[in-house]
Amino acid sequence: MPHTTVLSKGARITAGVFCTLFLLNSATWLAMDMAEYGFGALWESWTGLGPHVDGAITDAYAVGLLAVQVGAVWAAFTGARAAGGLLAVATTLTFTAAIQVFVSTGQHTSDNRWFLGEVNTDTDTFLSVFITSGLLVLLGLVSCIVVLSGLRVWPTRRPSDPPMRPLPAAAVAGAVVFGLIALCAAVWNVSVLLQDGIGSLDVIYLGHGILSALTSLGPGWYSVTFLLMSAVAGLLCAARGVSARGFTTGLALVLLPISLIGMIGLLAGGHFFELGQAPAFQTVLSRVQVVVELLGSIAVLALMGRPGMPVAAEWSPPAQPGMPGAPGAAPYGMPGMPAYGAPGQPQPQAGQPQPGYAPQPQPGYAQPQPQPQPGFGPPAAPAPGYGPPAMPQQAPQAAPPVPPQTPQAPYGAPPAPPAGGFGPPPQD
Repeated sequence: MPHTTVLSKGARITAGVFCTLFLLNSATWLAMDMAEYGFGALWESWTGLGPHVDGAITDAYAVGLLAVQVGAVWAAFTGARAAGGLLAVATTLTFTAAIQVFVSTGQHTSDNRWFLGEVNTDTDTFLSVFITSGLLVLLGLVSCIVVLSGLRVWPTRRPSDPPMRPLPAAAVAGAVVFGLIALCAAVWNVSVLLQDGIGSLDVIYLGHGILSALTSLGPGWYSVTFLLMSAVAGLLCAARGVSARGFTTGLALVLLPISLIGMIGLLAGGHFFELGQAPAFQTVLSRVQVVVELLGSIAVLALMGRPGMPVAAEWSPPAQPGMPGAPGAAPYGMPGMPAYGAPGQPQPQAGQPQPGYAPQPQPGYAQPQPQPQPGFGPPAAPAPGYGPPAMPQQAPQAAPPVPPQTPQAPYGAPPAPPAGGFGPPPQD
């Protein structure tokens, strides 16, 4: 039976608790933005169809992060087979985003600006974002450790359903989609570094001065994050690993709302076929990447959502001592009979004979011959050369006379009178 790694129940529940905290954090920031600015103003700011909202907490990436956190929490507490991969994606993306937010909010001042527009650093909201981002870094690191340390080899000693591998069509689609995403991200990083050099690394990778919201990511930080995650997803799909379904589903849940909002903004604003002020190669590459992320995430969700293929036909417990292929004594039994203690056979009860059991002679061992009892027949002659000389045979003694037996009276006759002189004489 093939061996694979699955997430244990304890690690799944623990990581689910951490992801619940991540979910509450993302939902709180989105709710606060909705209450203060309204959905219409946020939508126009996210898509670029309206003015930028200064001091907003969230952007389109927060929507994708919320989606994967919801999926991870649901899978963790329902025991879904895809829980391991979903929890890994949600934990990793939350951890990486928290690092960026912690750096940008911690470094932003009136003289060292990291965000676009007017951002007041003295508000409780700004301070809360900074503090919670630091807590998310710690909690995300702990959750990553829990997920990695909770991997167990299947099959285990407890009976369980076999893990599911992705179907061949789903594995091929996932490998192609995430391979293209990783390739686009790698080419974009190379082209940006060749054009701008290393002097603008803080702007490209940490978003120094160009972040649109308090929880926004720098373009390079976003690109490198999904470059690594997509490469891992593509390798898992190529190997048809058990965690490929959950891992690719988690990435698709993040990319779908981000690419959908970006595509709507480009098409509604009429900028999809425009090059703009950016270099032509980078503009074309960004358009290709948006299309691949949108269509690829839809295809991955549709294919990975189908039931997978079990890694084994059925669960079987590990070999125990006495079973074929394992050390130890074999179960008690005789040739040609069911072994006592074997699976599916009744156990012998103390003091009860077993039906159909009879001792069988063992080859190579002679059965002992009965010895004559003294007084019946002549003694056997001793073997020559061993023991004292034989005694002369004596004539057999005559058997004592057998006293005559009194015939039994027929049924119904009067009993015979007692012998002796006791009692009155019989009456005529």
